[in-house]
Amino acid sequence: MDKKAKLKKIEEYEKSLISQCAEMDEKRREIAKGICRVAAFSYIEALELMDDILENGWVEMFSQSEKTEPYERERPVSGIMLRLFEKYTKSISQLNNMLPSSAAAIKSDDSLSAFIASRKD
Repeated sequence: MDKKAKLKKIEEYEKSLISQCAEMDEKRREIAKGICRVAAFSYIEALELMDDILENGWVEMFSQSEKTEPYERERPVSGIMLRLFEKYTKSISQLNNMLPSSAAAIKSDDSLSAFIASRKD
């Protein structure tokens, strides 16, 4: 995905999260905007990495030199995607905790959670 398209997706998702914070008081809503930005970035980046993992797998063959046998190791993109997902999950949790008790919970796209749950270790 090119940079312009990615930025547009991040902005769209950020706006959808911010709209769910309408019932917060003004101070909390200002703080929530920053959290929404982090959550949107983490989510869109993680989705892109998820596509890479689906195409290329979680592991790769690796060797320290031509003299040693290659072995499977986790691809760096796998760990990055998992850390982004954790950051996204924490951000959504923070937003939910900031909502007044009468407000509905922040709705997040659950496709990333389903993908993580389906991972075979």
